[in-house]
Amino acid sequence: MFKLIFYQILKNRTTLMRLSRNCFNVMPKWTLFSYPRAPAQQVPDGLMCYFCLKSIAEFDKKVNHVLETFCDYFESLPDQFPTLPPDFDVFLQDGVLTMNLGGSYGTYVINKQTASRQIWVASPYSGPQYYNFVNGQWVDSKDGGVLSDKLAEELGMVFRGTLENFPQFTYD
Repeated sequence: MFKLIFYQILKNRTTLMRLSRNCFNVMPKWTLFSYPRAPAQQVPDGLMCYFCLKSIAEFDKKVNHVLETFCDYFESLPDQFPTLPPDFDVFLQDGVLTMNLGGSYGTYVINKQTASRQIWVASPYSGPQYYNFVNGQWVDSKDGGVLSDKLAEELGMVFRGTLENFPQFTYD
């Protein structure tokens, strides 16, 4: 029986398609595209950064403001916490803010992603985070936390203290 089926499969392609549909309940590739598509779902405004920041120029302006403000604030951290390691360093270039906490603390990287219109944060403690611009704030795509609040809380735990005057970003 097996030899007969194998021979028929090799004999022509039509038999192969018929066997695959009947025996294995598999649809041929071309039938996947013949069904009508479901109507597109309506996405409420403010759900994704793309819907809030319609132009790249507006996105760049807001993100550059955030990165420059964070850079200035992070450069002032040695004044608040004199016990920081001597190799603490903050660097901003081409939309990428790098903060090396020194010692065994690790490095934070905050950068803009123009294509997805997001701010990405790489943290040595909480891992990667992606922030969309929603209702005038940068909001985490996973848990809905606000960028400034989450960073202030995490850095406060790292430095074992409260960060004074941590930058907040709210836009109308």
